[in-house]
Amino acid sequence: MRPDSFVPFYIMGMSARAWLNLGLVILLAGLALITWLKPGQPLPAKPQLTTLDPETITHISIQRAGQPAIELARRSDQWWLTAPLKAMANEVRVGELLNLAITTSDTHYKAAKLNLAKYGLAMPEVSVKLNDQTFAFGDINPFNYRRYVRVGDTVYLITDSLADLESVDTAAYVTPKLIPSGSDIRALILPGIKLERMEDGQWKSSPEKLPQAKIQALVNAWREAQAYDVAAYKKTKKRLPSQATVKLAGGQALRFKVTVRKRELIMARPNLGVEYHLPMSSANSMLKPGSLPSNIPSS
Repeated sequence: MRPDSFVPFYIMGMSARAWLNLGLVILLAGLALITWLKPGQPLPAKPQLTTLDPETITHISIQRAGQPAIELARRSDQWWLTAPLKAMANEVRVGELLNLAITTSDTHYKAAKLNLAKYGLAMPEVSVKLNDQTFAFGDINPFNYRRYVRVGDTVYLITDSLADLESVDTAAYVTPKLIPSGSDIRALILPGIKLERMEDGQWKSSPEKLPQAKIQALVNAWREAQAYDVAAYKKTKKRLPSQATVKLAGGQALRFKVTVRKRELIMARPNLGVEYHLPMSSANSMLKPGSLPSNIPSS
């Protein structure tokens, strides 16, 4: 059988003019496609929710229905939680909030044309304010799992990078560092041992005499200590008054209640209302080199 026997009869019978017209149609379609794709040119940028520069933001407020407002403020280059707790802020959490200013969206609507109640925006459960710009958070779209957010007179659909905004405890906005960055530790008063730095820079330990290298390792462990979780302080009868106190230059004293569990070390600051959860491996490095003090309560 000849190969051309498979060619449809209407193609075989096309005239030269018909072939020319078909070629022109294909050429025009190709040119239209090239014009539309614009090869070599970047796709148009998605619009940002605001024109705010994160570097100019100095105040953040989180309003949640039925809960105290969370207030954060930038002081020099450091963010601080100012209400309802007063502590150095968690920089990762703050960064997530600042990113709202430069968040982009390819889907947006005029708020005046929407039934805002349908999208959880008539009376938002949570809102975030960056300086004077308010972001009202609505429902999650059940089809693409993006969040409705109102900014001014526009409603946007954005990737929900703050999924726990309504439920996370205030303590989560406290820095996981036990000792503020750059602090000058002058003394450690721990269960069973006391360390003091002398005028000549040497350390003195009592009642047990420890080598300078071990003392420095202990001090460094406190300076670098970072919790894997910061939670609201939970008072319990199992906690006895075992304490660790860190004295800083200038006379500031940080007091911790110490609890050792099977898998973690908990350093609580009742006056601040938070407790730091650290891995059990931190107990040896932070409390006493090589062993656990026998008078630390466990639960």
